[in-house]
Amino acid sequence: MLKKSFLVGGVLGICALALAAGALLGARGQGVARSEDQREATFRLQVTKLTSDPPRLGGDFVIDVNGRNARHVAITLRKLRDLQVGGPARNVCEFSGAAVMRVATPTGVQTVEGVLEVRVLDHREGSDDSGRDQIRVGFHRPGTEIRYEFAGAVTRGDIDVFVRTRD
Repeated sequence: MLKKSFLVGGVLGICALALAAGALLGARGQGVARSEDQREATFRLQVTKLTSDPPRLGGDFVIDVNGRNARHVAITLRKLRDLQVGGPARNVCEFSGAAVMRVATPTGVQTVEGVLEVRVLDHREGSDDSGRDQIRVGFHRPGTEIRYEFAGAVTRGDIDVFVRTRD
């Protein structure tokens, strides 16, 4: 019994050390972005990755885009599968995962399961970018030609990309 307790305690101790040595990276924010073709999107994101072994991913992302011809597109992340933070100022977060897209038109709503890829840029003092937070969203259904893209500058709100080391 004592051996089991010692073994379990040792394993838990190693896991605690691994978690303590990891970093928490991700992005969060909400707001409104406008594309070059004047589409407007509202978005909300909170995505994180704990760089433990194995990595732990979690969070959510939603974007609603009002398009041309009374077309409305809503994309919701269902399961985060990958997340990376980079850029010269560590102010770019790229993440992807399984998602669902709903397209509302005057004739009805179409629902499509697929893969979401998102890139957000957090404008910071000293960063080499356009001066505004940016968001780029791509959605596709593998094996088909179904694709949707949105890219724009944040006109209201904020995106915060972060890396927190755990000491």
